[in-house]
Amino acid sequence: MQNYSKEWEWGWKTPLLLLPPPSFPAPAREFLRSPLENIDLTLAANFLTERLGLLKSSRIGLRFERIQEALFRAHPATSELRAGIVIPGRTEIDLLQKITSLPHVWFHWEVAVKFYLALDQEGSEDPDRWIGPTLRDTFGIKARTIFKKQLTILNEPEMRRLIGIQEEDSVIAAPYVRGILFLPWKKLQREQFAPPGLNPVGSRGFWVEESELADFKSSLQAKSPDGKFFYFTERNDWIRTHDFTEIIENGPNLLIETRLSRPSKADLEMDLKFPPFQGTYVRSNGHQCEGRGGSRGEEIRFFCVPDGWLAKAERALESMRHLGRLK
Repeated sequence: MQNYSKEWEWGWKTPLLLLPPPSFPAPAREFLRSPLENIDLTLAANFLTERLGLLKSSRIGLRFERIQEALFRAHPATSELRAGIVIPGRTEIDLLQKITSLPHVWFHWEVAVKFYLALDQEGSEDPDRWIGPTLRDTFGIKARTIFKKQLTILNEPEMRRLIGIQEEDSVIAAPYVRGILFLPWKKLQREQFAPPGLNPVGSRGFWVEESELADFKSSLQAKSPDGKFFYFTERNDWIRTHDFTEIIENGPNLLIETRLSRPSKADLEMDLKFPPFQGTYVRSNGHQCEGRGGSRGEEIRFFCVPDGWLAKAERALESMRHLGRLK
């Protein structure tokens, strides 16, 4: 049986970037907080293997959706689960779930894993000043899509009837978005700003352009000289946790310190000389790194992008504004 333990750790324990609404029922909050050990991971693994076998795309977002579907389905609180419900001409509902303690309530979850880089040194309260590494979207675009389009679809009685929701059942909608927000690294001690609705204890990291990487490494090693750097070259590794002790002792299997040389089609379209990649700085003794960074105490997560990325990001943002995407 395939071992998905690292996917489970990320998929269930990485903090949510967007919080459920204040009115969210207590049983659903308890569901989100329940220990991973409570889930039947053998059942989840069997289901995920089957679902990934049918997946015709390498997009990490789709893989992440399948991971969540498997975890939700194998959770003991789940009494019913429907996934990938297509509303013709409108949208697709990621997950509809019933939990045992609320038999007449459907929870509508919109699932995503996202990585956004702040364009400003201090971050920003403007969600559109946080942009994806391949310059395709912003935190604001994603949040508006979730809250204004995807999560509102079942407010319409005819849509509920269309997918077979009974009149006595109610629907509660909430985002289910995990990921990491990255700040520019140069001024680590400045006050940091974030968009409204962002989880205040969500995951954080830093980003650098390629020519800054050596200085970035030196700045961290000056504070924590016993640390080591690792580079996640495959996009699927962005949604996997890593056993750093094992990596340090046994050598970096999939991790390299050289310039990447396999740009994807998307990277080539963006005229990127090499793909953006994620990495982690971790102290080999497991003590906490100084500074503010990754979701766990012993590591600082970072993103490396090509030189000139920031200027391209500003131009991409202006293009999105011109096309009316930033509203």
